[in-house]
Amino acid sequence: MGVINQAIIRSEAKPRAASPTLSEAENDLEQELTSFTEENPFKWDEVVSRNRHTSNELTVPPPVPRKSSKRHSQFVGGNFRLSRVPVDHIASQIKRTRSIGKTTGLTISIPEAPKRLTDEFVLSPIPVPAKSTGRAITPNVAENVVLNILQSLESLDDLFAAAVINKGFYRVFKRHELELMKSTMRKMSPPAWEHREICYPGHNQQEEDNLDRPRQEYTPDTYLQYYTRDMYIIAAIKSLINERCQSFMRPELASALVSSAPAESARVDDALWRIWTFCMIFGSGKGREEDIVAQMDWLKGGELVHQKICTDSILTTASIDMNDTLASAPECFAKGNEGGLTAEQLFDMMELWNCLGVLLQPFEGRTIQAREYGVYDNTDVRGGDIDGEEIMLDEWYYYLLTLGLSPTLDLATPCQQSDCSAFRLASQNGWMKWKPPIMGGTRRNFLKEAASRV
Repeated sequence: MGVINQAIIRSEAKPRAASPTLSEAENDLEQELTSFTEENPFKWDEVVSRNRHTSNELTVPPPVPRKSSKRHSQFVGGNFRLSRVPVDHIASQIKRTRSIGKTTGLTISIPEAPKRLTDEFVLSPIPVPAKSTGRAITPNVAENVVLNILQSLESLDDLFAAAVINKGFYRVFKRHELELMKSTMRKMSPPAWEHREICYPGHNQQEEDNLDRPRQEYTPDTYLQYYTRDMYIIAAIKSLINERCQSFMRPELASALVSSAPAESARVDDALWRIWTFCMIFGSGKGREEDIVAQMDWLKGGELVHQKICTDSILTTASIDMNDTLASAPECFAKGNEGGLTAEQLFDMMELWNCLGVLLQPFEGRTIQAREYGVYDNTDVRGGDIDGEEIMLDEWYYYLLTLGLSPTLDLATPCQQSDCSAFRLASQNGWMKWKPPIMGGTRRNFLKEAASRV
């Protein structure tokens, strides 16, 4: 109680200011409001600017606070531990270095931006062999590489162009020249390759059974010479057919006959090559004109000839129904028709075969000139047998067709003339020494019969 009494006594002892009466308060308020109205309201801006100017003059800028060592780090708290900060936080990069009586300051290391790694920009390093390591390429290896390149070419033009690239290519080409020419020919035109294999040097001589003669080898020069000569013959035959037979040929074959497109031109060329080879195997006075079985097998690609039957590990042909022609056929037999001829290819051959007959058709009916130059010398037809002479002249004309394209080309132009030049030329080439068909036989259906049965 003593403390409370002392506080009351102390408060009573302090002098208090007297409170104004109501009338005094009203007077003070009225004076204040009157002073506001007496002031010019338009001078308020001057008063404000003057007050601001006075305050600016009197106001002194505060002193700059002294730098404290605590400002160098905001993590000086007792609970802060740098080791607890996450690794990816920027505070983990703070480095503090202290020395005796001196602080070096704050250092922040900003990590480098990670490199962008994508599949498009990642390149595997190329191993560089040591300088001391050298690739040893022997001459034999180099020659085999060049030889493989030459063997991969598919035309004679490409082969001859590649052979003169440099001395190395030319040297390899000359070592394997004939082999390369034959393999390239086979890829370029299988029918042309087979024709040259069948018609080896000396094979085209008019001798009986010359197909079975020992094979004579080509030289690179003779192989190219024979092929070039045959190409000229085929080109000339195509020109004559186009001139005399275009009116009754199928439009697509007539177009291919004069086309410069490789595919269309090869269509006609292959058909003529096959006709020529067929004549050299089964015609040309070999006595095989009636061997329909062998002819059909050739058109089918040599199914019987190249069939092999193994009996007790011995390859034999005893169980195969083969005639002498098939049994003695060479390895190249029908390889130009591998897989068999299609119906379109057979039809092309038949149409061109008919065109070849048209080229020699002017021989018909010229029995007097035929007797004069010996067409009937090896026959039983005597003078005055008009029907027999005409029939036998037709058989001789069919015989000429079986000789192949070369005799047909030689006689196609002279036979157009009315004189005896065509018969004279035939006599000079030995084509009057022919064997007429046996009684009741004919060569009229040569090639046609076999093609119709395939």
